[in-house]
Amino acid sequence: MKKMIEIPHTALTKSVKGSRHGGPVKFAFAVVLSLIVAMQIGCSRDSSKQDPDPLSTQVLTINSAADPDTSMPFVATGTSSDGSSRDVTGNPLNNDAATVSNSGTTAGNIRKGPDIDAERALFAYVANSDANTISIFTIDPKTGQLSDAGTVPASGVSPIYLELDPAADFLFVTNLGSNTIASYAIDSLTGALTLVPGTPVPTGAAPRNIAVDPAGTFLYLSNVGSNNVSGYVISNGGLTEMRGSPFPTGLAPYGLTVSDSGRFLYVTNRDSNDVTAYSIDAATGSLTPIAGSPFFAGRGARDIDLSASGRLAFVTDRFANAVTVFSVDTLSGALAQIPGSPFPAGTDPRPLTLDASGKFLYVGNTVSNDISAYIVDKKTGSLMPVPGSPFPAGNVPFGLAVGPSDRFLYVSNLASKDIFVFAIDDETGSLQKIQTMTSGGSAVSIVIKEVKAPEE
Repeated sequence: MKKMIEIPHTALTKSVKGSRHGGPVKFAFAVVLSLIVAMQIGCSRDSSKQDPDPLSTQVLTINSAADPDTSMPFVATGTSSDGSSRDVTGNPLNNDAATVSNSGTTAGNIRKGPDIDAERALFAYVANSDANTISIFTIDPKTGQLSDAGTVPASGVSPIYLELDPAADFLFVTNLGSNTIASYAIDSLTGALTLVPGTPVPTGAAPRNIAVDPAGTFLYLSNVGSNNVSGYVISNGGLTEMRGSPFPTGLAPYGLTVSDSGRFLYVTNRDSNDVTAYSIDAATGSLTPIAGSPFFAGRGARDIDLSASGRLAFVTDRFANAVTVFSVDTLSGALAQIPGSPFPAGTDPRPLTLDASGKFLYVGNTVSNDISAYIVDKKTGSLMPVPGSPFPAGNVPFGLAVGPSDRFLYVSNLASKDIFVFAIDDETGSLQKIQTMTSGGSAVSIVIKEVKAPEE
């Protein structure tokens, strides 16, 4: 028979800022913690030798008193009787409990939940074109910093662009010098790469960027040298070219992306200054140009990204030093430039990426060697420079990736052969460099893999 006794713990308070859900919110509150401990009747211990009260950790969700719709995860840190500090937000596995009230103040500390997300294994992969290798890095989920986890030899000549399938089980790599694409299975615990049997497979001439549909069924890549897009059906990481592939594009196709609906593919054509838009056959993956395609995109259309809603498209214009913004008809897939577009960028802008919230847009300027950062008006698509933008990068920033938890930006610098890691201010979008890591070669592109830990 067990006897339940309640051990009270110190109340906590902290001013907390929330920005992802409704703007900045600051408020104070008390966190009153009660630890329910099961003890066996008849068991006794020398209290003078007893360890500090065991406290557990759990990420909870709280609401702002000023704005009930604004919520954020947190972890509380309390001080035990022996003076040590540790997380005290409760563990559902042993019935620990924490309660929150909006009155009272006391000493303590509350951190945002993503800062202590230890349930994800984080890896970064970088294509080193001149070294014919792929670098593997682990990512510290708290600090965002990289640690070298080794390299693997490429399966072809001059690996250049990388992409993950939606489940992050496979890494796809285009080999520019051998006109092939390879597929690697990813070890979810170590991040190690194993070449998928039957790959690499042939592509068109001078393959570049890769896009995978949200279901992980179809893969598309741009062939700059043959002015077309190759399409493949994915099966257990293997690649089989689909019927009708390759599909014609404009001149020098580079960037491409699939809408979150899986219905449309968009391809930038650098030398014809436009974007070709296709509808995707849900059964076969084959492509059909939509009405009105191609759409003019400014001089040197290079890369493209879509907002999560699919209502906005962003294109870098290399030779105009600008970013063109389109509104997207989510029913037809058609593009229309928004008022005020294009927006100024640095010199020779090529890669671009949005953070997951769609609040910030980042552009790599490969001649001015910096990153242009913008605040995105989610209704109109208008871009406003982030305070302090542009931010210095390495030599020829060629690849961009955001993660983990939208708090860090990773930039692969081709000429300086390194990776810059920036912390992202979640209110303003400004960047602060926190690390430079050698890549082991001319770092063309970078992707981030987040893996949830298996349930016990």
